[in-house]
Amino acid sequence: MSSPATTSQSYEPPADGFRTFVILWISQTISVMGSALTVFSVTIWLAEVLYPNPEQKAQLAFALSATGIVWGVTHILITPFAGAWADRHDRKETMIICDLLNTVLSLTLVILMLSGALELWLLLVIMALATVVSDFHGAAFDTSYAMLVPESQLARANGMMQTSWALSSIISPAIAAMLIALPALA
Repeated sequence: MSSPATTSQSYEPPADGFRTFVILWISQTISVMGSALTVFSVTIWLAEVLYPNPEQKAQLAFALSATGIVWGVTHILITPFAGAWADRHDRKETMIICDLLNTVLSLTLVILMLSGALELWLLLVIMALATVVSDFHGAAFDTSYAMLVPESQLARANGMMQTSWALSSIISPAIAAMLIALPALA
C-alpha cells in the first residue's frame, strides 16, 4: 500500500498582481463609496419623504430598525454560503455578475424613489437582495487578495481596503449632504 505523495505547492502571484489589485481597489473604493451614499440617502428618504411628519416617529423608528435587521440577518445567513461559493467558483466572473446585479438593484431603487412608487416593504426586499449580492462580491474580492498580491504586500493591500471602508463612512455623508442641498434635488 503506497502513501499519497506529498507535494508542497506554493502559489506565486503574477508579476503585475499588485497593479491589478490597485485597479480593483480603486473600483472597489468607488463602489464602497456608492454603497455608503445609498445607505445614507435611504435614511434621508425615509425621514424626509416616507415618514416626514412628527407624528410618524414610530413608523420611522420601525423603518430604520427594519432596514438594519434585514441587512444584519441577511448578512448572517448568506455570508457562509458566499464564502463557500467564492472558494469553488471563478472569482472574477462572480465579481462581474455581482457588479451588474448591484447596478440593476441601484437603478431600480433610484427609479422607484424618483417615481414615488417605493414603499417600505419593497425597500426591504431590495436591501435584502443587495446584501446577498454584496456578500457574494465581497467574498470573491476578499479571497482574491492572495491570488493577486505577493505575501509581502498583503498587509498593505488589507490596509488599503480598510482605509477605503473608513473613508467611505466619513466622505459619503458629506457628499450626500452636498447633493441634498442642490436646488434641483430640493
